[in-house]
Amino acid sequence: TISLDVVNALGLRLVPAAPDLVHSDLFQNAWVDADAPQEAFELVYDDASQAVYFHRPGGPALASGQVGEPLDAGFVRFTPRPAPKEDRVYGVQIQSVEAAVGGVRGRISAVPRDYTNLIDVTFISNDPVMAPRILIEAAEALRRYGALKVSTTAKNEVTFIESELQQARGQLTSSLEAIQHFKETQ
Repeated sequence: TISLDVVNALGLRLVPAAPDLVHSDLFQNAWVDADAPQEAFELVYDDASQAVYFHRPGGPALASGQVGEPLDAGFVRFTPRPAPKEDRVYGVQIQSVEAAVGGVRGRISAVPRDYTNLIDVTFISNDPVMAPRILIEAAEALRRYGALKVSTTAKNEVTFIESELQQARGQLTSSLEAIQHFKETQ
């Protein structure tokens, strides 16, 4: 689906645990492995808010680095942003695919314009960084699905025409054989 493509392309399974924070408050350029389980983690910043550590609560660091530099824990990658508040520890979680898709699906709409090939896509979000990226990715996914649909329809039509042509050739051959037989017996 369009929503699943958007979730996968933008790593939207990785979310802040606090409801008052949005995706872009803590990270950007996220990617989450399709097999990554739903799980809670923490982003811990040093006192200068320059170094950041990604770990399970109470566990060792799974990835560490500098703010603005990509972190890679194997099953999740992202670029941490500076701490949005005075706090040094922020809860993040990998949510289920279903929850992430539902979060996008519930806030996105695509409405075709009458008498055109245009589709108006809207997305409601309080994340000013991610909202346009989600719209762009949704538009790209719609374009890909539209192209796939056109291609599939064209292939089906060609297959149908080839089948009809084969049948017509068979009928022509039978008719020619009947005419030949008629001429030989007359």
